[in-house]
Amino acid sequence: MNIGKEPLRAKLRMTTHRGCVGQRPNRLSQTHPVAASVVIVSGMLMTLRSEAGKLKWVKGIIGASIPNQFFFSEDDSTDGDVRAAGNLQGLSVFGDYEFSTSQFKEPAVGVVYTAGVLLTPDGTTGLIRPIASGDTAVTIVGVVVNDLVSPVNLAPAFTDLLPAGDPNVSAGVQGGTFALGRATNAADLRRVRFYTVAPYLATLA
Repeated sequence: MNIGKEPLRAKLRMTTHRGCVGQRPNRLSQTHPVAASVVIVSGMLMTLRSEAGKLKWVKGIIGASIPNQFFFSEDDSTDGDVRAAGNLQGLSVFGDYEFSTSQFKEPAVGVVYTAGVLLTPDGTTGLIRPIASGDTAVTIVGVVVNDLVSPVNLAPAFTDLLPAGDPNVSAGVQGGTFALGRATNAADLRRVRFYTVAPYLATLA
């Protein structure tokens, strides 16, 4: 719960498009404490490890991660209610979910989020990334959904209707389309939409 103005986030919280009724999911999920000195934010991929005889969340995949257990964080581990409860909820990739997350590896050469691209955990970062050329036996946890061009930027934008510099158009009369931002309270308004799959290994030559 926030009193007064909520601080601006670095990135958007995760949105659950499918596998959710009302404000909470109704598919496979688990709640556990977060491992010591680990901060997990909404939309990050996380796994479980045994710590002092208890299962606890860690960010991404580490050497001690329990095999075949992949979840996405519903909330931030620093949220007041999460800290008060002592547990963070994770939504299982086995749960037939469809998410939009801002926790993805930055697009670059070989890192492209288009419809049908297979997604794999990006090591210990808690981010997801596309399967890339040269990957051998990496774990697939999701598939990018055809939702415009990923990552979708929900920030306000202005698109010219006519080519800039058209000599047949007088200055000041060129029209355009303004797209109102669809989500707020974050500095970075990009996210990737994908659906989860039962984990399997894949290789891309």
